[in-house]
Amino acid sequence: MKNKKAELLAPETLKIIISIICILILVYLLFSIYSASSKKQELAHAKNLINTISEIIGSSNVDFQVIPLITPEGWSIISYVDPKTKPNPCSGQNCLCICDSVSEWLSILKSTEERQLNECSKNGICLTVKNLKDFEVIEIGSTSNPTSINVTKTNGLVEVKKV
Repeated sequence: MKNKKAELLAPETLKIIISIICILILVYLLFSIYSASSKKQELAHAKNLINTISEIIGSSNVDFQVIPLITPEGWSIISYVDPKTKPNPCSGQNCLCICDSVSEWLSILKSTEERQLNECSKNGICLTVKNLKDFEVIEIGSTSNPTSINVTKTNGLVEVKKV
């Protein structure tokens, strides 16, 4: 004589397992879509910031300007000035890049500087600046702790500072 409960248990268990797998796949897909759209938006903010800095540098009548409340949050503004190795978009010239910050605690195989250089080469926005003065990395803060920068041109030398 067969146990009727055992006969019902196997198909129901299989249905539950398949349902859980389907839900996990849907959650993964939703997260992927959200991440992709978020990354595009951050890249657009970085392009706008680079365009603003480019306009200031290219303007003949503006020698000093503060850019308030810059975004994207969690990204960095980095100068690549001789003798530093430069990202690919800079083609060997001095440049200013805005790219996603890399975390220091993941620096097992490569240094943080190498990983940041790689991130700026692949996913960053760079602007070639002929007379750029080297500066410390400026990390762009959150909306609760906003970051502003000061772009100054003095005697042909371009300087960027965190305000």
